[in-house]
Amino acid sequence: MSFKSNILGSDDRMYIKKRGIIDLDKMYNDIRQWFLNKRYEFHEEDHKSKVPSPTGSEEEINFKCWRKEDEFTKWWIKMNWDMWDKTEVVVNVNGKPKKMVRCRFKAWIVPEFEFDFENKWEKSSFLRGLRKFYVKQVIKKRVDVEGDKFEYEFHELQDLIKRDLGISSSGSQFAHFWKP
Repeated sequence: MSFKSNILGSDDRMYIKKRGIIDLDKMYNDIRQWFLNKRYEFHEEDHKSKVPSPTGSEEEINFKCWRKEDEFTKWWIKMNWDMWDKTEVVVNVNGKPKKMVRCRFKAWIVPEFEFDFENKWEKSSFLRGLRKFYVKQVIKKRVDVEGDKFEYEFHELQDLIKRDLGISSSGSQFAHFWKP
């Protein structure tokens, strides 16, 4: 069986929360296009809607997106959207009415590496030990470099979601690395 490694370390997921009006269609299309531009396979695994209450409906959407980096490694980004008290509203945007959603929104995102996704090193305990040695010793430097690239991509996605939600901040999280 392949094994996965989270690039965030002890913080196994990233959370984004918002309460207010969201252009859900635009955000969904932007995120889907971002994944396709980055050569990820984009899969919407689950889409659950619950019976509306007087305050609005509840909805949950799960995404699993992956990209094969080489014969041994896959990059995964798993995302979950939860929406509560969801009601449709019509908003005037540039003089034109547009349907949007008012809700409490919470997204969590998990970035992971998957090693030996084809289970080639699973046939015996010797091969499993060899796989562990290969990951921890032989390709460790390459995994560290790829991990940095993956983390930059992951934060690019996070910034895209925040921009679509209207909660982005100015500057870069990596600015402290580039002090003059």
